[in-house]
Amino acid sequence: MPESEERSLSFVQVLAEEYKAVRENTEWVASTEQDLVRKMDNEKTPLSALCISGGGIRSATFALGAIQSFAEKGILTDFDYVSTVSGGGYIGGWLTAWKQREKGLDKIIPKLQPVAPSPAPGTVNPVQHLREYNSYLTPKLGLLSTDTWTLAATIARNMMLNWLVLVPILMFGGDRRREPP
Repeated sequence: MPESEERSLSFVQVLAEEYKAVRENTEWVASTEQDLVRKMDNEKTPLSALCISGGGIRSATFALGAIQSFAEKGILTDFDYVSTVSGGGYIGGWLTAWKQREKGLDKIIPKLQPVAPSPAPGTVNPVQHLREYNSYLTPKLGLLSTDTWTLAATIARNMMLNWLVLVPILMFGGDRRREPP
């Protein structure tokens, strides 16, 4: 086969490779999808996912508490997948990025627990940093802060654009009263 040609994989091969990546030290060879799924179903521990729902920054804040609780109970490492949406994506992305930077979930679990040791001098505590900067609409509050003025300008611009849609309708709507015949 020439190098320029791509080798296509069957769904069973892709699923087997994914399972090997998720569950290290496993070798799954199967001829059909059903055989592979049957092998997975017979495993002692089934696959599981941590699903974090949406709802904006409030759901992200709630999810942080749940993740810290899972870390404290020692079950955060039991999940094979993370599935997120909206605010859940905010916290899921934060957790995944932190895990990648620290090179493993086992390195961050002690720092995730509610009573975590203080970080070394000169380093950032990711949980505290997240708590301090979770107000994503106006990160720096205060009458003279750039973020407050940017928020005010954005609201004013959006109101003006909405009003500009209504002005022509009001101006050219005219007097539609009719004289009796």
